[in-house]
Amino acid sequence: LNYLFCLDQNYNKQLLISLNSINTHSETKFNVFIIHNEPSSLLDLINEHNITFDKVNNFQVFKYSQNSYVFPNLENNHISEATYYRFFIDDYIKEDLDCLIYLDCDILCLNNPEYILKEIITKLENSNFAIAASTEYVHTPETSELFNRLNLSSNNYFNAGVIVINYRFWKSQGLGQKLLNAMDEIYEKVNFWDQDILNYVIDGNYLSISNNLNFSAPVGKESNIIDLRSVIFLHFAGSNKPWSIEGTLQSISDEFHKNYSILFSNPYFLVINYRKKALFELVKNLINLKILKLESPLKFIIEVFKALKKWKKFLKFI
Repeated sequence: LNYLFCLDQNYNKQLLISLNSINTHSETKFNVFIIHNEPSSLLDLINEHNITFDKVNNFQVFKYSQNSYVFPNLENNHISEATYYRFFIDDYIKEDLDCLIYLDCDILCLNNPEYILKEIITKLENSNFAIAASTEYVHTPETSELFNRLNLSSNNYFNAGVIVINYRFWKSQGLGQKLLNAMDEIYEKVNFWDQDILNYVIDGNYLSISNNLNFSAPVGKESNIIDLRSVIFLHFAGSNKPWSIEGTLQSISDEFHKNYSILFSNPYFLVINYRKKALFELVKNLINLKILKLESPLKFIIEVFKALKKWKKFLKFI
């Protein structure tokens, strides 16, 4: 199997967490291809923590170099331009590959993905579809804005967090260039970034796969009753992530932090972009005692202050 990731330096740790989860649940070796805006930052992190994956056969990191493009709807958003890098895969991956499995970096593997992915690849190669993906929306009165905005003729819109790509077909059809052309055509209409553009070009002509391969995790909502036993890829979609304070306190994020702990010998990975909001969430969850339900509440609080860049004062205080 050939996995593809596209990212910038802000998602290095998330990528490694995702890879560790795939490595843990795979039985056979697999290949990894990465398009990155600053490869040295990732490689330095791997070397610093002596990270290895025994199931990874081939690990290639390509430096993204098409810097002349201005991608739509990035200003004041949590999404970076790296989400568009997959439009350029045939500029970097020159190997004669049948299929690629694209994964967002906020995806965690919970069960062995090999058998079902190989089945999907076989079906995809025997079809006339370029990709296989999970349907996120169908055309209803409630979703008509989305379908009308993109002028879709089909009734299906897929989530682009997990895509199995028939790479031979992708290249033979020149899909990369078609996506770039489409980006120019609908530039002002794009809300959901590259996902909108992919759906605009594919327009329902994809192999639909189970949502268990792209299960959207409701981080920030009470999720203790969700049955994840059949889920292959858990997708922390949206802006609320398991590395936020609220996200960490949800049980659905436990596996994410467990994988982080294995790699970095630290129980919690936190990223804080808004200090006032983070302090409010910290105080709120101390008052409602949610933090005390964590396995290591004190370590969590220390990590919050580290992320706030005020950890030295906090350590002196305690």
